[in-house]
Amino acid sequence: MRVAVLGGGITGLAAAYMLARAASAAAPLEISLFEAGDRLGGLIQTEQWEDFILEGGPDSFLTEKLDAIAFCRELGLESAFLGSNDARRRTYILHQGRLAQIPAGMALFASRRFVPALISPLFPLETKLRILREGLSSRAADAQTSRRDESVADYISRRFGPGMLENFIEPMLAGVYGGEPENLSAQSVLSRFGQSEERSAKLTRGKIAIQKGAGKSASIFTTLKEGMGQLTRAVERQLALAEKSGIFRLCLRQRVRSIERLHLDRAGETPRPAYGIHLEGGTHFEVDAVILALPAFECARLLRPISSRLADLLSSIPYTSAVTVALCYCAAPPNLPGGFGFLVPRSSGGKLLACTFVHNKFDFRAPHGGALLRCFLGGARQPGVEAMENHELVAIVLTELRKILNLMKEPSFSRVWRWPQAMPQYNVGHADRVREIEKEIGNYPGLFLAGNAWSGVGISDCIRTAKSAATKVLQMADGSHY
Repeated sequence: MRVAVLGGGITGLAAAYMLARAASAAAPLEISLFEAGDRLGGLIQTEQWEDFILEGGPDSFLTEKLDAIAFCRELGLESAFLGSNDARRRTYILHQGRLAQIPAGMALFASRRFVPALISPLFPLETKLRILREGLSSRAADAQTSRRDESVADYISRRFGPGMLENFIEPMLAGVYGGEPENLSAQSVLSRFGQSEERSAKLTRGKIAIQKGAGKSASIFTTLKEGMGQLTRAVERQLALAEKSGIFRLCLRQRVRSIERLHLDRAGETPRPAYGIHLEGGTHFEVDAVILALPAFECARLLRPISSRLADLLSSIPYTSAVTVALCYCAAPPNLPGGFGFLVPRSSGGKLLACTFVHNKFDFRAPHGGALLRCFLGGARQPGVEAMENHELVAIVLTELRKILNLMKEPSFSRVWRWPQAMPQYNVGHADRVREIEKEIGNYPGLFLAGNAWSGVGISDCIRTAKSAATKVLQMADGSHY
């Protein structure tokens, strides 16, 4: 059975690896991975400059989501686990021109400790009263409302008032999703807290359970000692072995132009092979199954000849772009705050979304006595910022850091990464939209979607969806879907 995996980011790599592992154990599979670019890893891009380890994309994954932990272990990377320095974990939000620490015990909008939230300068009196009321009230939740999707802005304003939204939720979600709370879906974005609300309506008593099994990496965030690129390199090594054995083929710099569904046979059944893969340049392949580990808009482009309805649904998922700017200081600037970094609300009027103090967050990322700052621009606040020149982006970051941190020192080195249309937006109605997509693609046996556009934007979410797609392919291979 021939399988095409489209996309060489972490999702496509994970799917290809899982299929190649099954093929090496006698599953009847031939796997090809097609990547339009000249490198694998997608948004994961780790570089080294002197003693600095720089991440252009994600720098870690949430330890509580175990898919990434399990995947790294399977690749033999457990000894490389590096947990975040949670003893130093403090995060700030720019508020009225000064950095205010996020109150201890705050998890999105749910405060597990009243006193820090009640004395925080981040929240006006109205918000503090609502936090207190939510924690002490025993009244039933408005269950019907909680089941109806609405924007994060509407949901938070209704429960906690505009102070919580403007001073806390908006900068938090801008840093994670690059989106605006007026558009983002409360049902999809705040789903970690939804079940707790329906059970008790006491949001402030909800607890985020750190799942067991993380082993010695029990910090909030986990990375790898050599950076997240260590993960993609480990997968590449395994796929290179599979390529030598003839069960896998890597096709770099191969952009897929279209996917064709082959004609049904006389009995009305889908034949094997079922799909034609047409590459730019004219090359054509026929396969039995396709895993599309691509952005939703790319999936829409490829699948439109097969189903215009599916393409329209996929196209309805919007994306924003992101820019990451790394500032390396061989000698740390004076008076840098402790903690992991800060977030910037849109009310500040600046372009900076957030800044991470990487040298505090993880060990082995900067030389002794040095500092590494990762700054973020873009998102829904700043469409088109990725088109700016490197020197302009660095100048913006330095100008705003001078105001916020009194940072006058020039960096020893800077690096800029651009990620156009990289961040899917889980806007209101996203869960329903995904269900419609899943229903429609179910009409086309052998087509599977995976990636960060469906049910989570993190590395673990990508690996989980890759595993799901690979499992369905294996079910096809053993005949259970024929």
